[in-house]
Amino acid sequence: MPHRAGGPVPLASRSGRENQLYGEHGERLVAGSIPVRFKPGVPGPDGVEVLLISSRRGKGDVFPKGGWEVDEELREAAQRETVEEAGVRGELEEPIIGKFPFHSGKAERQASAHGGRCIAYLFALHVTEELAVWPEAGQRTREWCSLQDACRRCRYDWMREALIAWMTRRGWDAAAAACRECAAQRQAAQQAAPQAQALPAQQQQTPAPALAVVQPGACGAACAPVMATGGPLQVQVPAEAPVPSPVERIAVRT
Repeated sequence: MPHRAGGPVPLASRSGRENQLYGEHGERLVAGSIPVRFKPGVPGPDGVEVLLISSRRGKGDVFPKGGWEVDEELREAAQRETVEEAGVRGELEEPIIGKFPFHSGKAERQASAHGGRCIAYLFALHVTEELAVWPEAGQRTREWCSLQDACRRCRYDWMREALIAWMTRRGWDAAAAACRECAAQRQAAQQAAPQAQALPAQQQQTPAPALAVVQPGACGAACAPVMATGGPLQVQVPAEAPVPSPVERIAVRT
């Protein structure tokens, strides 16, 4: 099968919404993965690389995911979306990381019956094959990066929470806490930006405090020692976020 390692190379992505699955409350159901690979001989979180892909509209880096369709089992949908968008294949890690509700900002989905409401089911995928050509190669770029960089660069908070949940499940608590701290700094910067724009022009001329905006890579220096050594965290960490429980049974309607 095209989504399985060693199978035929898929030539095109599926299109259309006529086969889309929906949840019991009308949410659009989405399946995808966090593609990972492990450096030989390097244990712990420092030996993990994560694959990020660019969004089609070029507005940030994401994990591959897309609509789960009526003729697919959940795992098949996750693998298909991964090879279509990221061009990699491999083995899904069990159990599923969890399910993550989110809201799609695309105008056509906001105007639909589900109003942009979605639920994503994400797995970790251990990559064994990286294709040179794949269906969306002309629309996206892909890049392997460290866990630390993935936490910093990931566009959506719910995807970052999925990555944190996977790290926590593996027992990498210090790495997960460092990622959560990066997320907190990112959220603080996003909240500060609208406030700065609302200030009168004369106030905007006053230099902002150094901590008001997180510069690209700012978390890197603070988080790198924790990521590399797994040692005690030296920063203030917000309250532990709940880790989504594995999905055992999924109720859907077409």
